[in-house]
Amino acid sequence: MYHAQSLLDVSPIFILRADMEIHIIPHANPDGRIYLENGGEYTGWKKNRNDSCAVAGWRYGVDPNRNFPFKWGQCSDADGSQRCSSSSNCESIVYRGSSAKSEQESKAIVEYASSLFPAEQRKGDLQTSEAQFNTPFSASSEGVFLDIHSHGRLVGWPWGFKNTPTPNDEGLGALGRKMASFSGYRLWAPQMPNRLYGFDGSTIDTMYGWLGAASFFFELGTTFSEPCDTFSTIINEVFPALLYAAKVAKQPYITPRGPDILCTTITSKTKSDGKYIKVSMGVSDNSRTMHADDGGDLFSTGRQYVRLVEVFVNCHPFVASCSPAARKTMPNAGRSTMATLEFKSPAGRTNNVMYIRAIDSGQFTGPVTAR
Repeated sequence: MYHAQSLLDVSPIFILRADMEIHIIPHANPDGRIYLENGGEYTGWKKNRNDSCAVAGWRYGVDPNRNFPFKWGQCSDADGSQRCSSSSNCESIVYRGSSAKSEQESKAIVEYASSLFPAEQRKGDLQTSEAQFNTPFSASSEGVFLDIHSHGRLVGWPWGFKNTPTPNDEGLGALGRKMASFSGYRLWAPQMPNRLYGFDGSTIDTMYGWLGAASFFFELGTTFSEPCDTFSTIINEVFPALLYAAKVAKQPYITPRGPDILCTTITSKTKSDGKYIKVSMGVSDNSRTMHADDGGDLFSTGRQYVRLVEVFVNCHPFVASCSPAARKTMPNAGRSTMATLEFKSPAGRTNNVMYIRAIDSGQFTGPVTAR
């Protein structure tokens, strides 16, 4: 998901700006899926059907999500901090292949993603990026990558190969928690209680570690192959998180660290000098950051205080010439607060779109909400 900051939730429609791109790969392992659909022997099958490795029976194939190039084959359990779910054994369900990017699936996805995420935000080639894995990407880096799996009701982010946070964990951790807040999904991340294993050759490590995109995986639902009648429930749980990722994708390491507009009420009234619009809203720096997996501690993103709310009318704040119709400073507000702004309705228009955002005491500007 690239340049998707401008997908803004305007009930009951969405506003799509011209610079927004959302790219969807509907299935990353087609032959593995066909194998299951045709009654494959193992219902938890994850591998493709590459039979180049000499394996007796049906166990051949490569797990595409162990075949991506960044830190391929470098998951380590030597320090006892993790067990590694990656194998050089052809029969293993997590066989990583004979070499990095040996599979058509992983090769095609890397080439496609490389054509989308800006080359200028990378640290260099793959080897340079691997050597500098402890160096953060620029706060101005763009793009969100989401890898959708089943199952387990989890949201996860890098690193996979190593049980330590990335140098961009403030941004990744903020976005991960906020996406999980819509569904109650658990968190899978370095040094978190639900991280049961590490793995190398993953999409998330490659898309983040090499291409600089904020990268996450979702483990949907409660079983590997969900019954079709559960799909609507799962989609309703997760879709708001996908929209949130789109809203912050222009600056995914910064925007999720700012306050969220939680709810709005819009009314109008006529005064002697014309019609006025009043917008009342709930604003919070911590509501979508709090998560049970943090054990009662509040992740750093939620520790700031709301300090400013702005409303723009009929123009998006990313447009340089757009000025706020109203703004309100709140020097004494807490981490969550209510705010009301009133401004004169633009002349000659009956339908207006309001773009609302807030800024906190850490000077982080949160995502834009449109109404």
